[in-house]
Amino acid sequence: MSPRVHEVNVNLPHPALPDGDWADGFSVVVDQPFDNARSAGDAIIAAFPKWMSPALFLRKILVAPFGLKGAIHHNGSDRVGIFPITYEASDALYAGIDETHLNFRIVVEIEDHAGGQQVLLKTIIKRHNALGRYYLRLIMPFHRRIITSALAKLNETKLN
Repeated sequence: MSPRVHEVNVNLPHPALPDGDWADGFSVVVDQPFDNARSAGDAIIAAFPKWMSPALFLRKILVAPFGLKGAIHHNGSDRVGIFPITYEASDALYAGIDETHLNFRIVVEIEDHAGGQQVLLKTIIKRHNALGRYYLRLIMPFHRRIITSALAKLNETKLN
């Protein structure tokens, strides 16, 4: 049976993106603890649904006329998945990009928990304009499905 994913509150402002104006968060308790937040982040990315890759490719094509590039075009090799890391500690990892329509960060945190380890995944966003607000509304159903699905599969995809 997959572990149960819970929605959690995210307090703003958040250190990952101090001027963020939107956030959500989800958590799950895993049986086997991760060594650090990066290994938990790698496992989350590995657990993303298979349909996400073609969806990201389609997104790249659709948003190019608006000047949006996406994480794949940002320089640097210190990443979790395609997302450049902006902060890393043993129990927390921040990654994300800044775009013209919005800035976003993903935050992966691990905490000791009775019966295992709690893994938290938070998304913090700063919307810059109407395009950022519209884009967030458009992707929200996919975002929630991707995150909850990946967290529910963490015990199966553990990469420690």
